Amino acid sequence: MEKEREVSPSSTPEVVRKEDITYGDLTRILEEARDIYSTHEGLTFLLDKRQEAIAILMEVAGDKIKGILSTGYPNYQLPDISLPDATTALTKEQFIPIAEIQSHIGTKLDFIKDRNPKEKWPCLHCRAAVEQTPLRSREHGCTSSMTPFALFTAIPDIDLYIVVESFEDAEDIIRTYETAGLNVPENQMQESLKKFPAVLNIDPQFVLKKDIMKALHEIVEGSGDWRKIPLPLLVHHGKPEMKQINHLGLDFAFSMIDHTIPDPELKEVFVQARMQLIQNKGLDTIVNDMKETSSSTELPRRIGRLIEDHPHLEARLRARLAQYATQGTGS
Repeated sequence: MEKEREVSPSSTPEVVRKEDITYGDLTRILEEARDIYSTHEGLTFLLDKRQEAIAILMEVAGDKIKGILSTGYPNYQLPDISLPDATTALTKEQFIPIAEIQSHIGTKLDFIKDRNPKEKWPCLHCRAAVEQTPLRSREHGCTSSMTPFALFTAIPDIDLYIVVESFEDAEDIIRTYETAGLNVPENQMQESLKKFPAVLNIDPQFVLKKDIMKALHEIVEGSGDWRKIPLPLLVHHGKPEMKQINHLGLDFAFSMIDHTIPDPELKEVFVQARMQLIQNKGLDTIVNDMKETSSSTELPRRIGRLIEDHPHLEARLRARLAQYATQGTGS
């Protein structure tokens, strides 16, 4: 997690305009985020918001979308892959807050606790901050207690893998964001913060159908470490950019949910990959392999630590994996 440079609070804040974001706004946003992550109502709120975003995407670009998948929170809280409506996905009695998330948000609140709440947050109008260029140096003149990147790691958004035939299709979908009512933080940071949580940011990662089909095959049939499967992505953080994750197997087994896969070929490959992973590796081996990442130098350690630190998450993981062997998919 990003460590911020401490900055002395301003004693004479600048004149703040209506369109500015203040440190008081940031405190309100982080406290709202903490409430969302710490309650059952917050979990169902996130599930509902995600379903709304997926429905919009399918309405405006369904002809170009081969599949929509998701990973991360709140997926790993759920004991069932069948994706019932949000109100029944998890009961209040089953809900347990994730201590790591609460601690992370608390750290961000500590960054700004000594700032004047009426003081303007300088990052909103700073292109270097938005584009995540190196700006945490005194030479740059940065006076912020928290960069946008650090802030957005602490507040919930809608993370999706959108499978397409070509990256040209992905760029067509990207152009529909604003007209479709979907919010990308780098393009609409002021609106996404002022209206949070009524407006949640969408953070889609576009994947080529041929690439994810190849990666799913490697998870199941490859001779190497099933956790270390690469997948090229097109992300759009203010501008299109190619990236690659190197741990698709981990995400696939831990928390990936298929919301809709209208492409029959991709759907069949996805279903078979789930079933074969469990049948080939065995449930205990898969869980133990994920736990081992808690001290890995090559793989993200967060998944292993979540499983080790939260017994209820391991129990729900085992329940989901057991379903994979018989159901394949929840779509």
